[in-house]
Amino acid sequence: IVGGSPPAIVVAEPYYEILEGWHLQEALNYYYAVKALKERRIISKTALSVPAYAAVMGCAIQFDTFANAYKACGDEHESARVRGFCHKTVNQYADRYHTFDASLPMWQYDYKPMTEPFELARICYEGSCPIENNGVSSSAPFKVAGTCHGLMCWIEYGLRVGKGKIGVENYDFKLLSTNTRSYRQVVRKLKEPTIIADDDVGNA
Repeated sequence: IVGGSPPAIVVAEPYYEILEGWHLQEALNYYYAVKALKERRIISKTALSVPAYAAVMGCAIQFDTFANAYKACGDEHESARVRGFCHKTVNQYADRYHTFDASLPMWQYDYKPMTEPFELARICYEGSCPIENNGVSSSAPFKVAGTCHGLMCWIEYGLRVGKGKIGVENYDFKLLSTNTRSYRQVVRKLKEPTIIADDDVGNA
């Protein structure tokens, strides 16, 4: 603390080795770290942050190889037999793949985006540190027909550039996205695939 006043800016790379590949958790970890520093008055409650926010982004995708890999073995008619081995006992867990996320380097896979990227929530690191749209449903219109298998998610960090004030909507930001080859993305599988017909294109 210089001159008896807490620092008015905090700069960090929201990276944690133990959370590598899980960028939402990294963004939240930094969120709670900044919030704790403010509550303890180690930094100013009005401190600027670099990055200023983390936008949780999503895109509905068709992902055939993923859907085929993360499902039950065999079928009821074959008694869940694969190469002579019965998987009936373990298949009771196969329907639970939609309850957790998979962290994958998506550039290595063949998948089809079915919507434009859209913002699911925004984690703010400045002011009172609100999490915008938390618990609020989001939607986006489908742009192509196909089979929707799940949602791909990533983080886009907003870094303030130029002059302005905290909280001003028209402030210019430079985005740092984890939706590139350098990062892994998260995929959340739907419990059941959803068929999107040509007539459904344009609807959310």
